[in-house]
Amino acid sequence: MNAEANARPTVSIAYVMLTIQLAEERGVTRERLLNGVGLESELLAQPEARIPLLQYGHIIARALHLTGEPGLGLEYGLRANLTMHGLVGFGVMSHGTLREALSFGKKYFTMRSPGFTCRCFADGAQAVIDTREAVQHGPLRHYAFDMLLVGLTHTIRPFVPEAELELWFEWPEPDYYVRYRDRLPRTRFDTGANQLRFPVEYLDRPLAVANPVTVEMLKRQCDRELEVTSADDQLLYRVRMLLADTQVPLDLEETARKLSMSSRTLKRKLRAHGFKFRELLDEVRRTDSMRLLHETRLSVEEIGRRVGYTAHGNFIRAFRRWTGTTPGEFRARVRSAGPN
Repeated sequence: MNAEANARPTVSIAYVMLTIQLAEERGVTRERLLNGVGLESELLAQPEARIPLLQYGHIIARALHLTGEPGLGLEYGLRANLTMHGLVGFGVMSHGTLREALSFGKKYFTMRSPGFTCRCFADGAQAVIDTREAVQHGPLRHYAFDMLLVGLTHTIRPFVPEAELELWFEWPEPDYYVRYRDRLPRTRFDTGANQLRFPVEYLDRPLAVANPVTVEMLKRQCDRELEVTSADDQLLYRVRMLLADTQVPLDLEETARKLSMSSRTLKRKLRAHGFKFRELLDEVRRTDSMRLLHETRLSVEEIGRRVGYTAHGNFIRAFRRWTGTTPGEFRARVRSAGPN
């Protein structure tokens, strides 16, 4: 493997093992699943091993194809638990409140889920964990968000009853969902966002099993692990967070300045990850505009301005390019559908 490949994001071998287990339960042998993906069998016996995210994607694609189960991401999320995330999982479990646990988890999020970014905020009476792609998942996109969001419920359940959780997915309800409905928290589709939501009051309720000594020990260990993570692995996460968190839309030059690099360097680094700055900016604008159309009564023109379009017509054309429909048509559709 060359140096460039070594700089790519990696994932824990524990995630591979769970994927293997799910495939074997559906009649696909380990040997058949891993055939041709280039994974050394010795790694499967090494708990601390990590493999490139791209290679893991190949394994998932084969699992979906060979099992014929499009809902495999939901099943993965239901089987996942905090302990499989190693030090980060134990750290989340040891905090005194959910707010503290989420702050800890966000700091080390990309060590366990490098394909995503995660942002936590309050939306009225609801606390929101908003997730977005940090790398393009292509045909694995539904699987990836199914796996991530359902898996995140395990982070929340020590603090929040399952009846208070709500999953949001941006796409229409898939056919396979009905087979998992009874095993999942309340779920809504066609929301324009991929989120986990719960009442904000649970953020500061104390957890009886908190252990501050353990927390400090795990922070030090996670910091050491974070130090050896390639800075380039964090780039997409940092760019997306800048674009999502600012109230004033950023351009390439301003984003590069905040990252302490030239715009030329930023463009080159993004290109190495398969992205252009405009693609990342469009994704943030698309997600935010869909969320505002769904959740607020702001006019279409005001929403366009909020996501960075000074000309109303440009926003309409961009939204149609993103979704195949106009902002007004999208708003009418999601409101007529009501809660799922």
